[in-house]
Amino acid sequence: MDETKPDTTDNIIAAAKARRDRADPSIYDAFLVTPHIHVDKASLEKQIRDLQRGWRRHLLPSLRLLVRLSLIVILSIKRIMPFDLGSEALLNRLGVWFMGRMISPEALDYILRHFHIETSLINFVARNAGADDVQEVSLRPLRVAELGSVDGRNAIKSHDINIYNLMLDLGYSDQARIKAPLPLDAIDFSPLYIGPIDVEPRRRRLVNFDLDTGIYIMIVFLGLFLTDKEIERAITSLQLDEPLLATLANLTGDDQFRYWAPMKFTHWLGYTSDVVRDLRWHMMVTEYAYHRLLTLAAQQRARAGQGS
Repeated sequence: MDETKPDTTDNIIAAAKARRDRADPSIYDAFLVTPHIHVDKASLEKQIRDLQRGWRRHLLPSLRLLVRLSLIVILSIKRIMPFDLGSEALLNRLGVWFMGRMISPEALDYILRHFHIETSLINFVARNAGADDVQEVSLRPLRVAELGSVDGRNAIKSHDINIYNLMLDLGYSDQARIKAPLPLDAIDFSPLYIGPIDVEPRRRRLVNFDLDTGIYIMIVFLGLFLTDKEIERAITSLQLDEPLLATLANLTGDDQFRYWAPMKFTHWLGYTSDVVRDLRWHMMVTEYAYHRLLTLAAQQRARAGQGS
């Protein structure tokens, strides 16, 4: 399981405290030390460091508008064409090149980490649903090269397909038990782990875009190289956070998961005005859910230790 050691957390907080200025408080340190951001502290420190890159302040505001207008044009053209426009091969090649050469190590770490987190959540549900026909998945890219083609399919496409298949498996299964909580000592937390991610920090990068700037540019790649059907499926997959979090709440008996669902009413089909914002919320809420499950796992270990 991935969990910051207590001494590491203490060091991070102590460093922030030492540089505190009451007359000029840092918004970033406030994010870092507040007890109500449910994220691993070491990961949070990287995320906050990435937020402070100049690209986010100087390029992102105009880029956000340009990308949103570009997506409207791209999707409009794709929908009036009599055939599908897309190229998974180009997406694999250009996407991997861009992420390896144009975004910061901290941003790449967060992207790779998200793949592991969502796979962990899917496998946690599959493992604890008590059904042979609810399948686990294996998508855990460790480096940027593994964000291209994986087993003959683009990793981002597989990422979206995995959550759909979980919901279909649960819906079709006669065995799955996801409506009532399991006793804490009966829950299997072993699917929760993050592998040894390698962001290749010594790799020569042309620029170091922050995560938000990088995702806005990558969304254009997705719009260009995915088909209209694949784009709709990818965007709508964000709405599956609500049933995923409801399932986690049911299995654990912890209703905290329900409150984090960023997009309500799963069966609403449409695009919001800012898909990248929705994607970032999705990435954040899955990390919150993952961290909450680690907390429950720690409670399980503590209870087992008291009983031994």
